[in-house]
Amino acid sequence: MEKALIFAGDNRVELEKVLYHYNQCVADSLKYKAAHFLIRNMPDYYSYYSPENDSIKDLYQAVAQKKMSEDVAIEVAQKKFVPFLERNQKVIYDSHVITASYLIRNIDHAFGMWEKQPWGKYIKFEDFCEYILPYRVAFEPLSEWRETYAEAAEQILDSLFIGSDVLQAYKLINENIIMKPDWFFTIRTSSVGLFDMSAEYMWNNRIGNCWNRTYFTTYLLRSIGIPCGVDYLKQAPKSATNHCWSFIVDTTGLTCDFEGGDHRMPIRDRFVTFYELKGKIYRKMFASQKLQLEEVNQEKGIPFSLSDKHEKDVSGEYFPNERIAVRCENIPKRTNIAYLCLFNNSEWIPVDWAEIKDDTARFEHMDWRNIVYLVGYYKEGRIIPAAPPILTTEMAKHTISARPNMQKKNKMRLERKYTEAPIIIFLRDLLLDGRFQGSNSPDFKNTIDMHVITQRPPGSYLTVKLDTVYKFRYVRFLARDGIRSDISEVEFYSPSDSVNPLKGIPMGNPPVDGDNSHRMEMAFDGDPLTCYASANLNNAWVGLDFGKKTEINKIRFAPRGDDNSVREGDEYELKYLSMDGWVSLGRQTARTYFLEFSGGPDKALYLLSNLTRGREERPFTYENDTQVWW
Repeated sequence: MEKALIFAGDNRVELEKVLYHYNQCVADSLKYKAAHFLIRNMPDYYSYYSPENDSIKDLYQAVAQKKMSEDVAIEVAQKKFVPFLERNQKVIYDSHVITASYLIRNIDHAFGMWEKQPWGKYIKFEDFCEYILPYRVAFEPLSEWRETYAEAAEQILDSLFIGSDVLQAYKLINENIIMKPDWFFTIRTSSVGLFDMSAEYMWNNRIGNCWNRTYFTTYLLRSIGIPCGVDYLKQAPKSATNHCWSFIVDTTGLTCDFEGGDHRMPIRDRFVTFYELKGKIYRKMFASQKLQLEEVNQEKGIPFSLSDKHEKDVSGEYFPNERIAVRCENIPKRTNIAYLCLFNNSEWIPVDWAEIKDDTARFEHMDWRNIVYLVGYYKEGRIIPAAPPILTTEMAKHTISARPNMQKKNKMRLERKYTEAPIIIFLRDLLLDGRFQGSNSPDFKNTIDMHVITQRPPGSYLTVKLDTVYKFRYVRFLARDGIRSDISEVEFYSPSDSVNPLKGIPMGNPPVDGDNSHRMEMAFDGDPLTCYASANLNNAWVGLDFGKKTEINKIRFAPRGDDNSVREGDEYELKYLSMDGWVSLGRQTARTYFLEFSGGPDKALYLLSNLTRGREERPFTYENDTQVWW
């Protein structure tokens, strides 16, 4: 406690006022302990401030109020504010600015709800301190929030709630407040430096990503004395992202997970967020947790991803029985720690650690559902493999070691560098039976089919060389009946220029929902990440008016997608993972929508990188002439 008071500097007097306030009456002894809890842990908490951040928040307020599109807000922010954000940003420690009156109001309100609610008698003081009492959730700017959130939540409960079931109370709050359609969900706020927003700002502007919505849910439930918090992934097993969700501690002490704003309600004895792969799971804690890794590590430095003193590994609540023992190879001198890592699209991120005993590292409580893990050593800021990658298989409940077999080599045909989501396959299938037609009449009377799509097209551009040279003024792509005309790019070429597509005036059906981001021009802008989507479900088409009859001998098109398929003209590099790290198998410039590589060792873990553009890439194995994604 004395260290915390010293850290407060000139603001020490405010913290001492709080302690004095609750030390005057025996009846306030628990409040005194609660004040101790908050002040003792306060030195680790802070927020950021810069004038630019305030300006960016104003832009997003306009987005939340539908006065401005997010694209425009991001463009303005990146031009006017983001370049100055880091230079002008200040760290503001809670201990240096918090007032006695603010802390006292927070403590009194939290205790009032704990004592008032019918479920309060079931909540232990320790859980109260961690999951109801804290005045902040993360590193958001401080604000007065409890009364505002509580007033709204209590209006719902007073009219609809009977009993002491916290899950039922949450259900009503979720349906009547969190699920309201005015929440603008976006994952792009971090791209302009807008991370943790104050509870007050979140109340007035329902906007943000999974973290923002989870924090919003936490404010709401804690304001009425429901013990809850934030569980999260440091690293998602199959993408570059992290993720978080909420949990409630019910009246029996059981932890129930859920995602605020989602229709799936928390269920006792079952995890409702289990539809996502988890890897390892951590919980935000207000109290500082003992970093055991620092105590047992014989080397200098620990990975940044495992350095947070305010988190707790709760993977055992989700995966109580899963464990693995890994024999470590080439153990460096003075190394006694191995790290369990997940891939983040560019490097291996440590998510757990274990002591090496008898050349073996034993890890517990890990997601076992078709995930690739790497066990490695941490040396000079990077991970060095300690064993071949581990491929976990849900069905067989065992692991496969992806150790390269240098005696057996593969010839591989590769079409993608990143996992293909089901929606991407669906979008490709939308083009089946679509027709590229030509006519010399603007109403497309007497049309001729130049090409019909009879097979699922690749995820990237496909070039079709026509058997006949056609001559039309009007051309179009016509979707099959019953679906929208939904396509990313359409290009027509003449015999005199096989490089540059023909230009014309876009024509066709209006875009779906009047959305300008899907207007007909998007099919001809040369960007495979934009698309045209028609409002029509029948006779749905998009095309060009060349202005005169024009010869056509080639068509090139691309379905809607994520631009992670092999793209003609881009340069790629294929690598496999050895015990020394990634080993290159060479570079190629794509001549079509796939690449062919020879000499790749069997049973290896591979990575295909686009050296021309893009960032997303995932490891894969090559089995039965197919890329299997991990």
